[in-house]
Amino acid sequence: MSETNLSPKQIDAINTSPNDWIVCFILVIFLGFWGVHRFYVRKIGTGILMIFTFGGLGIWWFIDLILIATASFRDKEGRQIPYNNTPLINPTPVSTNKSNRVDQNFNVNVASELRELSSLRDEGIITEQEFKKKKKELLS
Repeated sequence: MSETNLSPKQIDAINTSPNDWIVCFILVIFLGFWGVHRFYVRKIGTGILMIFTFGGLGIWWFIDLILIATASFRDKEGRQIPYNNTPLINPTPVSTNKSNRVDQNFNVNVASELRELSSLRDEGIITEQEFKKKKKELLS
């Protein structure tokens, strides 16, 4: 089996949940007793349990509230849901042997960065030339 060499920052980017922290936090505040935040992160089984126990009589809800507020809550795959979901780097493999998971995460991150650049251009924060330069860097 071939091994892909990734930097610690790249591993952190891969282990970051695609779920949005603010959405999860709002769900736990307003609908936490019914476990809606757990459905959001695809923890369906525990979400159903929270419905029938009213958030573990409030105890389970309170624990989840603290975990989400401190960005320690994790999704079904065990990935952390951080305050800022925008990765600082693109998770590209260092070696020439690429795994499908890394390629998929790379494509998702490039697409999200292109969307962000486009919105910055549309808002007038960056110029068209800066947008084209950054786009070329991302796609190369």
